Order: sequence, then C-alpha cells, then structure tokens
Amino acid sequence: MKTVEELIPLIEEWADKKGIDNPERQYLKILEEVGETAAAILRDDQDEIKDGIGDIAVTVIIYYWQKKEKLFLDFEIHATPNYWLTFEFLLSDLYEIEPEPLMWLDCLAYRHGTTLKECLNIAWSEIKDRKGKTVNGTFIKE
Repeated sequence: MKTVEELIPLIEEWADKKGIDNPERQYLKILEEVGETAAAILRDDQDEIKDGIGDIAVTVIIYYWQKKEKLFLDFEIHATPNYWLTFEFLLSDLYEIEPEPLMWLDCLAYRHGTTLKECLNIAWSEIKDRKGKTVNGTFIKE
C-alpha cells in the first residue's frame, strides 16, 4: 500500500496526462463526490464510504495541483464532533485554498474505522488505468 505522499504525484501526473485542467469544473467534481459520500454515509455503506473518501481526496489533490497550491500533509488524526463540521471545514478550506482538506478527510475516514491512506489507495487502484475522455477540462470515464 502506498502512502498519501507517494500517491499525490501519481494522481497529479494522471490528471496531467488526462488533460484535466479546469479548476472551476474540478471544484464541481469535488462537490459531486462529497454528495455521493454523504449518501453512502446515510446508507451506512462502509465500502462506498471508503470509496467516496478516496474519490474526494483524488478530486481535492487535482484541484490543488491545478491551483498550484500545496496541501498540508503533516497531521494527526483529529475526530470532529459531527459530519456537519467535517464537511464545513473541508469545503471552507477548499473555498479559501487553505492547506488542510486532506486532514478533514482523514478525520472522516477515522470516524468510519479506516484511514485516508486506505481510502486513497482504493481510489487510485480504480482510476490509474481508467479509460475515457476529457471534455472542457473534466475527465469523463467510459
């Protein structure tokens, strides 16, 4: 299993090769993944929660790469009191280009008995060989 630090450049390279280059549309992809993950949480579908956290992380990593901003990776697990605060902090960090969105995803993963590392590895294994096309700077899978 790769570390988050090892996966970030692989994801950035993947995005570059796919021509994913529109930060505004990428932000919408993040919101799409947050919604899917919230739905998985409501259904208590642990596999989909892990997949969703990983997918959010991938979209966040690409967004920060597009904006040429550095992500904060030196964090410890912090349990947030509720989902509202976790998602609020995550989305406000993205809006303000703060460096902590991966920390909030790690908190969410911890709350579900997993880690950001595990979730991101799941997402990477799904996308690394994915086929599709890029339209208006957004990758559309086959």
